[in-house]
Amino acid sequence: MITAKAQLNEIQRILIVDDNMEDRKSLRNALRDEAAQLTELEVEVVEVETLAQARALLNYEECSCIFVSEILPDGAGISLLAEVRGQGLVTPVVVLTGKFEDPAASESTQADSIDLLPRGYFTPEKIARSAQVALRYRQIELEKRAALEILRIRERAIDAATNGILITDASHPDCPIVYANPAFLALSGYSEAEILGRNCSFLQGPETNRETVEQMRQAIKHDYPIQVMILNYHKNGTAFWNEVTITPVWDTEGKATHYIGVQTDITQRITDERAQKDLITAMLLGQEQFMAVQNGMADGLIVADKDGVVLTMNPVALRLLGFESLDQAQRQISDFESLFVLHSLDGAVISLEDWPLSRVLRGEHFSDFEARLTRTDTGYSWIGSFSGASVEETGTSPYRGILSLRDVTGRRAAEESVRRFQHLSDNANDEFYLMNAAGQIVYVNAAACAALGYSQEQLQSLHITAINPLYQKEEWPELFERAGREVIPPYETVHQRENGTIYPVEASLSRLSFGTEHLLFASARDITERKVTEAKMVEMYEREHRIAEALQRSMLSTPPESILGGLEVETVYRPAWEEAQVGGDYYDVFAVDSGRIALVVADVSGKGLEAASRTAEIKFTLRAYLREYPHAASALTRLNSFLCDAQSLEANPQDYFVVLTLILIDPLTGRMEIALAGAELPIVLRSDGTLEEVGVGGMLLGISPKQEYTLSTERLEVGDILLAATDGITEARQGRDLLGNDGMARMAQEARSLETLAEMGQAIFSSAQEYAGGKLHDDACLLLARRG
Repeated sequence: MITAKAQLNEIQRILIVDDNMEDRKSLRNALRDEAAQLTELEVEVVEVETLAQARALLNYEECSCIFVSEILPDGAGISLLAEVRGQGLVTPVVVLTGKFEDPAASESTQADSIDLLPRGYFTPEKIARSAQVALRYRQIELEKRAALEILRIRERAIDAATNGILITDASHPDCPIVYANPAFLALSGYSEAEILGRNCSFLQGPETNRETVEQMRQAIKHDYPIQVMILNYHKNGTAFWNEVTITPVWDTEGKATHYIGVQTDITQRITDERAQKDLITAMLLGQEQFMAVQNGMADGLIVADKDGVVLTMNPVALRLLGFESLDQAQRQISDFESLFVLHSLDGAVISLEDWPLSRVLRGEHFSDFEARLTRTDTGYSWIGSFSGASVEETGTSPYRGILSLRDVTGRRAAEESVRRFQHLSDNANDEFYLMNAAGQIVYVNAAACAALGYSQEQLQSLHITAINPLYQKEEWPELFERAGREVIPPYETVHQRENGTIYPVEASLSRLSFGTEHLLFASARDITERKVTEAKMVEMYEREHRIAEALQRSMLSTPPESILGGLEVETVYRPAWEEAQVGGDYYDVFAVDSGRIALVVADVSGKGLEAASRTAEIKFTLRAYLREYPHAASALTRLNSFLCDAQSLEANPQDYFVVLTLILIDPLTGRMEIALAGAELPIVLRSDGTLEEVGVGGMLLGISPKQEYTLSTERLEVGDILLAATDGITEARQGRDLLGNDGMARMAQEARSLETLAEMGQAIFSSAQEYAGGKLHDDACLLLARRG
C-alpha cells in the first residue's frame, strides 16, 4: 500500500525510478545538494531501476516525492503515477519524459503528473526546482486535506446534533436565517424553504414573554452572547419551552457577521421541574405518590438520604449510569468513587466532595451544572447537565437530596464543532467559499475578503461568476451535481478582484451536506508567484532552445556530392518528438584527405543547449584530429583523452559520455577503416541481399582516459549499402523487447527494393516508429552509404 503520511518537517524521502544510470546520478546529486538547500529540508534519496522494485519499496516505505521515467524496462512509468492517484494520495510525481515535448499532448500530463522534466533539463537548478514545486504541492495538499477533514467533522457533528442550530446573517437589519440543521427543522415543524431568509420571530406566539424577546433583541443589537428560556410555537401552533443560546461570530475587524443560535426543547425539563415540586409534595405525602411522579420523568432522577445513601433512581438515571437494576444503585455515595470519574469541561478531576450529589446533600440548590462522567469499568463517557435540590427532613419523610441529570453530549459536540470551524476559517490563509446550488455565495472567510477587496457582506450578495469570470451561470448546476458524484481534482483558474484585476488561483471543490441542504465548498490559493516563475522558466527554455537549434543545424549539414567521389550518402535525423528539434545525436560527412571520406554517427549524452555546445566541440575536434593524422582508431583514442581531460579541468565538472561510429572509406576501392566507441556494429547490406555486421566494438568516449581503440578494415563493394545508426533506432521498444541491430537489418532488407537511399531511410524510420507504438522515445540518427 502506497502511503503519504510524512509531514514536511520530517526527512523528505525522494524515490527515483529510472533505468538510466547517468540520469539517476544527475538526479541524486541535485536532490541531495541543490534541492535540500532550496527547500531547507533534509532529503534522503532512494533509487530503483524498475516498476517492480518501486512497488516493492513502496509497500513498506513512505515517500515524499517520486521522480519516475516515463518508459521503464517493465512498463510505462505513468502506471505508477496512476496507482498513486487512484488511491487518492498526496505523493507528488515528477515524470522524466526523456525528450522535449508539448505538455498538452503528453500522456504524463493526461495522467495528471505534478511536473514534466525533459532529460535535456537535467541541470541541478531545474531538478531542484521540480523537487521544490512537488514538495510544495504536497504541503498544500496535506494542509487542504486537514482543513477538509475538520469541515467534514463539523458537518457530521452538526448533522448528528440533537439540538436545533440556526445561523443568521448579522449584516442585514432583520438578521435573516441562512442555515438550519435537520434537528431545528424537526423541532419547529417547518421546512427549510419556509424559514430561509426569514427572521426568527415566526417562532413567537401569544404567550411569548415580551421581556425575554427584548433581552434577545438588545443582545443582538450590542453583539453580546445570551442564553434565555422562551415560550415558542411549533408550526402546528402548539407551544414548547425553548432554551436559546445566541453567540455572535466576529470578523477580523471585530464586527459581528453572523449569529449562531442553539435551540433546545426544554419543555420536558420545565415539566420535570414542576414534577420535582410535585415530587417534594409527594415525598411528604408518601412513597406511592413519589414513585408515580419519578417514573414519568424524561430526565434521570436520583434521591439520597442525609447520610449519603442512594434510596432510588428512576429508569433514565439507571440507564445513564450503567446500572441494570435499582439494587445495584442503592449504595453509599462514597462507593460510587470506584465506579465513576467526574471531570469539569476543562479536564480537571472533580473530587467526591464536589460531586453534584454531594453538593445537594450539603444543602446546595443549583441547575445546569455540566461535567463529564466516565464509567471506570467500561470507559463509557458522556457530558451531563445536573440540577439539584434538597428537602428538609420531616417526621414522615427520610428523603434528603434530589438530583436530576441529562445527557447533553450531542449539544456540546455541535457547539464545539461550530467553534472549531469558525477558528479554522478565520485563521486560514486560503480563500474559503460556500455556494448553494444556484451558485450564490452564502459564506466567505476573511482571507477571501482580503484577496478580493470586498467586504463579507458584499461577497455574500454575489454570484460566484462575479469573482470567477470563467464560470458560466448556466453551467453551474452541472458542476454542482458533478461535485456530488465524483472527486474533482485541484485545478487552475482565475479570480477577479473588486477593482477588476485578475489573478491566478489553484482551486478545489467538494460538496458538503447539511441535512437536507447541500452546499459547494471551494478553497482557492493565489498562485501568482508560481506562474511568474513558470513564465520565466519557459522564457529561459525558449531562449536556450533557439540557440541550441542553431547549433544543431550546424551539426547536421551534408557536404556537396562533388567531394564524395561517386559515393552516394543519405542521412536521416529525427528527434524523439518533432516539436523538440534539439538532441545529442549528430552525423557528419567530410573529406579527410585526397580520395577518402569520413562518415560519422554519434550520440552525445544530454540534450538542449549544453548538449548542442558539447556536440559542436566534439565534431570539430574529431575533424582536426583526422585531418592531422587520418587514422580512425588513433583519432578516437585522442578524442577520448581530450574529453576525459576536459571534464577534469572544468570548474563544475559533469560526467558525460559519447557513443560514436567512425568510418573512413575510399569511394574508388571501397576499402573501409572502422573504429567504434560504444556503438552498435555497422551493417552492410550486400548487393545480393545478404547482411553482414562489420567492425569491432570499443568503450564509450569520455569514460576512461587510458582507453585505446581498435581499427578494423572491410570492403564495400559496388552496389553494397552501409548502415550506421544511433541507439534511438535500435533501442525502439515493444513492451520488453528491443528492436536491436537484427531488427533494423531486417527492415533494411525489406526496404532494399526502393529506388533511392532517401526512400529507404524513411522506410526504416517508419518501421521503427511503428514497432515502438507510433513514436521513438529517444533521438535517432541513421546514415546510409552506397558505393556506385
